[in-house]
Formats: sequence, structure tokens, C-alpha cells
Amino acid sequence: MAENTTNTADTKAPDPTGGYRNAPTGAPNGPDPIAPVPTHIDTVGLVAVDLDALRAAVQDFEDLKAQADAPYKASSSYSAGAHPWGEDPMGASFEQNYLPSAQAAQQALEALVDLFSGLADALKDTHQGYQNTDDHSKAVATSLAKTSGL
Repeated sequence: MAENTTNTADTKAPDPTGGYRNAPTGAPNGPDPIAPVPTHIDTVGLVAVDLDALRAAVQDFEDLKAQADAPYKASSSYSAGAHPWGEDPMGASFEQNYLPSAQAAQQALEALVDLFSGLADALKDTHQGYQNTDDHSKAVATSLAKTSGL
């Protein structure tokens, strides 16, 4: 007849779940109850915006607009009828050669003023959009922290 062997303190047999009998164990090959902490954050698809630098860029374009606006305003007085070169035959000859180029330059300055103004306005809107997003994110994080007891 075969002899029955039992576990004693000296002979501990492993439990089928991988631990010793009566020891707390997880199910074999079960999910890890604690997820590993990531060692890095994947930044693909993330956008980081320096709001101070964006605000400074707005000011830069407003300054450029002001710099281009001064000569534009000065040149517009010539096309409005002012004739600093005089109205004698020599002045008329000068005007005939000067005005087409002056008007082209004035149009270019006007386009430049409009460009700088448009860029400053677009950057203001962009800055405000990112600022609103940042403020909203902070409010959500604060709200979550309060509700979770952190």
C-alpha cells in the first residue's frame, strides 16, 4: 500500500497559484494590480507655448507697424496735393518723375503697415486662445485635486 505524505513544517509544498499554502497570492498570470510608473512622457503631439514670448512677439509687430506707419503718413501728404518741390516748370518735371515712384512706395508702406497690423492682431488672438486654454486647464486640475482630496 502506498504511503501518504503530508506537509509538515519541514516540508512545504508550493501552492498551485505560485505561493505557499495560506499565503496571499494573486491569480497566476493575472493583471498586475499596480501599473508601472512611466519613466518618461511621450511628447509626440504635444504643443508647448511660451506665453511671455508670444506676448513679446505681439509687441514687436506693433512696434514694426508704428515704425512703418510714420513714413507712410508722411508720404501720404505728397499725394494729397502738397508740392514741396514747387509748382514751377522745374518742380513739375521733378513731380512727373518722382510721384509714380513715391506712390508705389506709399502703396508698399501701406501694405507693410497692414501686414504688421494683421500679424500683431493674429498673434494677440493666438495668445488669448492659449491663455484661455491654460486657465481652463488649471481650473480643471484644481477642481480634480479638490474632489479627489489632494
